[in-house]
Amino acid sequence: GQPVVLEEFGLSTDTVSAANAGIFYRQTLHNSLLGGATGWIAWNNTDYDGLWDQSPYDHHPFEMHFGITDHAGRPKEPLRELASFAEVLKRVDFARCRRT
Repeated sequence: GQPVVLEEFGLSTDTVSAANAGIFYRQTLHNSLLGGATGWIAWNNTDYDGLWDQSPYDHHPFEMHFGITDHAGRPKEPLRELASFAEVLKRVDFARCRRT
């Protein structure tokens, strides 16, 4: 089969706790790897606290907190899970893995 990239996955920390956001990322990353994913693009890189009065955030304020870092660039739990997952990937012998 073709390589699969899981893109634009994530969640707003307006709707879940920081700990649960981390759990969501951990489950999503590991389960998609087991399902054959070969790449991941999280949504989004940073929170946008300063844009609350600009479109489209003024209409959808929960969109401002999908970041893997907060508005000041500090890591959130999803970024910590991405870093941990990267360490797991370093230990996988992909040359010996086969898709079935």
